[in-house]
Amino acid sequence: MTTIDRDSLVYRQFDAQSRERIRALVTPEIIAEHAADPNGMHSDALQRVLAYFRRGLIAGKYIVVAAEPFSAYLIGMLNGDRGTPITVLDNVYPSEKDVLHAIFLRRLNDIGALP
Repeated sequence: MTTIDRDSLVYRQFDAQSRERIRALVTPEIIAEHAADPNGMHSDALQRVLAYFRRGLIAGKYIVVAAEPFSAYLIGMLNGDRGTPITVLDNVYPSEKDVLHAIFLRRLNDIGALP
């Protein structure tokens, strides 16, 4: 007899529905708004997209890694296992604003929402 984790099943269904709604909100204007000010006051649509990215599982989340504060930033990825080092991904970014927008674009790509 196989045991079904119903919580996990419901979460996956909810997440799939949420992802579809988020994809519909992503436009070139939303991407430009985020590029202009990743930490600023945002439109309702962008706030909804960012809220979607903030929830969910820890494993696979992207984070900012300050290689040299105020001048060199990297993207890291959490693996979800306590005590295990993060995975540092790619390019060096010159500002926190640039790395935050790069993470945003990577997250959009991961859910298939880049126009």
